[in-house]
Amino acid sequence: MRLVEVPFEVMLETVVPTIVRGSVDLAFKEDGGWVLVDYKTDRVAAGGADAFLEKYSAQLRMYREAWTRCTGEPVAEIGIYLVSDGQYYPI
Repeated sequence: MRLVEVPFEVMLETVVPTIVRGSVDLAFKEDGGWVLVDYKTDRVAAGGADAFLEKYSAQLRMYREAWTRCTGEPVAEIGIYLVSDGQYYPI
């Protein structure tokens, strides 16, 4: 199964309950669970991938948590597809 532009909304039980909304760019199911991919159009300098991944890793972890809460199914992998260089970076 493959899904694109999947909207989600979850309530975070924090000191002040917070609703988080977003959209997963690509989700597909493999034997071990779902793979969630976020497309980014940033330009990354040579050798700058680590800082780039760090910048967006919290967003992808939130997507994983939201997906699991919304579907009740495991997420096997999260990652970023960098459009400018055509590379996929798992987180």
